[in-house]
Amino acid sequence: MAIRKQAIRKQLVVGLCTAVVTSAGLFTLQLWYSSYLDVAVIHGDRSHVSMDAKLDAVRNEERAKLAAGPMPIDKAMEALAQRGRNAFPRLVAQPSGDLSAMSGWVHRPGFKPYVPRPVAAPAAEATALTTSAGAPPGSVPSTSTEGGG
Repeated sequence: MAIRKQAIRKQLVVGLCTAVVTSAGLFTLQLWYSSYLDVAVIHGDRSHVSMDAKLDAVRNEERAKLAAGPMPIDKAMEALAQRGRNAFPRLVAQPSGDLSAMSGWVHRPGFKPYVPRPVAAPAAEATALTTSAGAPPGSVPSTSTEGGG
C-alpha cells in the first residue's frame, strides 16, 4: 500500500511538472511568434509591393509641397529643434477663448458661470492716453502749480 501511494505521488509530481513546463513553453512560443508577426509581417519591409497609382500621385504631390514651401521641411524641422516653438510667430502658443469644454458643468449644483476678467490696458497705452489729453507727444507734463498759465 505504501509503495502504491509513492507511485501515485510520483506520477502526480511528474504530471504537474509536465503541465508547468508545457505551459511555460507554450507561453514562450506565443510571445516569440507574436513578436515575429509584429516585426516581420505587420511592420515588415513593403518596398517590393507596388503602390496604387492614385496614392503614388498624392504622395509625390505632398513631397513636392513639403520641399517647395517657404522653408523646406528638413530645414524647418531643424530650425524648430534648435530655436524652439516661440521663435516662429505662427507656432507660438496662444490662449484659447473656447468655452465649449465648460458647457456640461452648467448642470452641476452650485455651478458659477465663468466670467472672463476685463483686459487691463498696458502701461504704454495708459501713458499715451494721458499725453494725448492736452500735452503734445514727447513733452513732459508740468508738475508746477504756479499760476503762469
